[in-house]
Amino acid sequence: MPNLLTIEDAYRDLYQATSAIQGVALSDTQTDIDHHIGEYKDNAYKALPRMEKMIELSQAGVMSSSHGNEVRKLVSLGEKWLASYEAMLRLPQSQWLGYYNEHKHTFENQFIEVRAQLNVVKDAIEEKQSLLKDEISAAATRAELILEAGIVIVILAAIAMAFLLLQTVSFSQSLDSGEKSRFCVTCSAVEGLRAAPPL
Repeated sequence: MPNLLTIEDAYRDLYQATSAIQGVALSDTQTDIDHHIGEYKDNAYKALPRMEKMIELSQAGVMSSSHGNEVRKLVSLGEKWLASYEAMLRLPQSQWLGYYNEHKHTFENQFIEVRAQLNVVKDAIEEKQSLLKDEISAAATRAELILEAGIVIVILAAIAMAFLLLQTVSFSQSLDSGEKSRFCVTCSAVEGLRAAPPL
């Protein structure tokens, strides 16, 4: 399941790609320009897949369908943000600075929109994760109580069994004593009969 690390990675890609485009437009040397283009490609092309990955939560039923709509809105804004940068890079290099200065406010506004929508998605996932943690904690507490209750029941059952066993043994011993007493009485009677003078 995509987690907050995926969102943090998307944040990082968003910031670094934006910074790289600014570096591309404002750099004076080809070495710096090539470096910033590399940074841009390394981050910008990872941002959208990471944003799209978050829709798996609603597809899996972990998040509501409205969350899926928020993710789709995020991806749509991300695509516009990326398309604006790509439009600049398709121009001849000599026009980059002028294009950047002319569309700087558009770039900034698009960045703000994507970041704001990313926060909407992030907040929803954080809230859901918090609820899931609470549910897991509650389930663990219930399981612990059930286990403890089971142990108490087993102990009580063992005590009851021991009590019944002791009662059975005691009763058996009483029976044995009674049999012995009757046997002794019988023996005494027989002996008495033997000792009596014949009639």
